[in-house]
Amino acid sequence: MPNSKELSTEFWEQALLPINATLKQTISKLYETAFQIVIVVTPTTATY
Repeated sequence: MPNSKELSTEFWEQALLPINATLKQTISKLYETAFQIVIVVTPTTATY
């Protein structure tokens, strides 16, 4: 079973969207993850 740190990493990674995401993709991501925020990343920021 994953520990709480692994779970929290997996959860926030679900909120990532590419910089060129459409509004429709953003709304879909909010709906599918049940989050109140999405994180827009560029390939450079996605390597953290």
